[in-house]
Amino acid sequence: MKGVLILIALISAMPVAAQVLTSTSKGVVAAHHGVIELYDSRGRRVWSAPGLETPTSIIAGHDAVALLDAWTNRARVISLANGLGETLATNETPIGGVFLGGELYVLERESRTLTRRGKSIALAADPAFIGASNGLIYVYSRVEGRLQEIDPESLELLREVRVEPFASDMEIDGRTPYLIHPRAAKLTAVNLETLTAQTTAAGGTPIDIAIARSASALSATTLAIADPGA
Repeated sequence: MKGVLILIALISAMPVAAQVLTSTSKGVVAAHHGVIELYDSRGRRVWSAPGLETPTSIIAGHDAVALLDAWTNRARVISLANGLGETLATNETPIGGVFLGGELYVLERESRTLTRRGKSIALAADPAFIGASNGLIYVYSRVEGRLQEIDPESLELLREVRVEPFASDMEIDGRTPYLIHPRAAKLTAVNLETLTAQTTAAGGTPIDIAIARSASALSATTLAIADPGA
C-alpha cells in the first residue's frame, strides 16, 4: 500500500497536461513529458523510455503497451520487458485500441477506421468504443448505435446489430458487451452468440459502467453504474 501511495504522489506532482497511466501485468505505466515509465508494486521505477509528447490514451496488452496521440496521429508500441519500442503513423484521431494475438488494433474516430499495421476496415459513423471477445473485435459507433463484429485476421465485417445510439461507455464481460446510454437512461446487454440486444432502464443520467470481477467464474456479473442524475 505504501508503494501505491508513493506512486500516486509522484504522478500527482506531474503537470496535468499530456499524462496518461494504466495498470499492467508488470506494474503501473505512466506516460508524460515525452517519456514513458514502468513502476513496480512498491512504487519503484523499473525503466524509463522515450514516449510521445502529447499522449492522449494508453492501451495495455500482456507484453506491451501502446501510447496513442490523437493530436499528431501517432502510436508508440513499447515492450513491458525493457521499454524498447517503435512509433507508428495512424489514420485520423486514434482514440483507442486492443492487443489481440500480439498485434495492435487502433480505433481511429475521424477517419472511421480500425487499423492493424497500415491495413484498415471502414466503420460506422463516430466509432467510440472497442473491445475483444473470443478472438473477435467489437466496435461501437455512437451516431447510429451500431455494434460491429470484426474478424481480426482479415479485417472484415462479420455481423452487426443496432442498439441505442450515443452510449457513453462500453465494457465487455465474457460474451456480453454492456453499453450505457445517458440520454435514454438505459443499459444495453448484447448476447454475442445470437447478436441480439436487450435494453433496460438504468437510473436518471447513467454515464459510466464498470464490471466487478468475481473470484468464481460461476458467479453472476455485477455492474457498477455511475449515475450523477439519480
